Amino acid sequence: SQRSRGLLQAWRDASAKEPTNLKTLRLAAQALVASSPHSVAEELVGHMGEHHMALGNAAAAAAVLDAVAAVGNPATVEDVHVAIRDRLSIRPSTQVVEALLGGLAAAGASPKRIAELCAEMQASKQRISPRGYSLVIKNFLKRGLVDAALSQMGAMRKEGYFVPPFAMTLLAQKAAEAGCLVEVLSRSELCGVSLPAEALVLILDDCCKRGDVALASHIEESQRQFINGGSLPPQCYGPLLKTFTAAGSPHALELWEEFVRIADRASEGLCMALLIRCAE
Repeated sequence: SQRSRGLLQAWRDASAKEPTNLKTLRLAAQALVASSPHSVAEELVGHMGEHHMALGNAAAAAAVLDAVAAVGNPATVEDVHVAIRDRLSIRPSTQVVEALLGGLAAAGASPKRIAELCAEMQASKQRISPRGYSLVIKNFLKRGLVDAALSQMGAMRKEGYFVPPFAMTLLAQKAAEAGCLVEVLSRSELCGVSLPAEALVLILDDCCKRGDVALASHIEESQRQFINGGSLPPQCYGPLLKTFTAAGSPHALELWEEFVRIADRASEGLCMALLIRCAE
């Protein structure tokens, strides 16, 4: 665009005189990808090399990779990464690895390529941080790559890290949208870990829509082991009550008695939904 070309020219004029600050470097990287994608690595890394004292560091490398990934394609991200590594000899710090892996996953890199890079890093004793895994998982799920995200979650747990709540919630959301929640739950062992309330509600809502009493019962039972006799999150009772009431299960009454002990009042919508299910 004309704006990108104008910004790029202004950066070129200024960068000939002094090193660029990180904010401007990000903008220049994005403008280069938009206006001159084949020269991104050459121009950006060339500028960083000319001002090595100010820009030959991991913070600048991560800033550039983040910016390129936001608007570029995986090949461009890798080109810039290779140029930074080989020409500037910037060590692949945790910050750089996070920017590279998260950026590639966001830019559209294949799960296979991400797995190859992870294997290369681990072979060279470069440990991937919890944030690095989380960025890959988040971006895979945003692209609807549920299987790939599950694989990264497995790798994350193998490293001894906990999968963050937002990732489990997003996984439940995307799996429900794709109609593969039951399969995902059985494969990912989510029934064996404490789930955040948001993920629980998504899963139980899906059970309610499908009338899946068995899975709802299994989820409830598996989550109760983490609360030591306490109550489930209040927002979980609605879908559980609807599911068991529609099935004519006596457990609905037990849930209702538990719910009224912890809630100030039941919403009019929930009461109406339960009455309708009783009538059916």
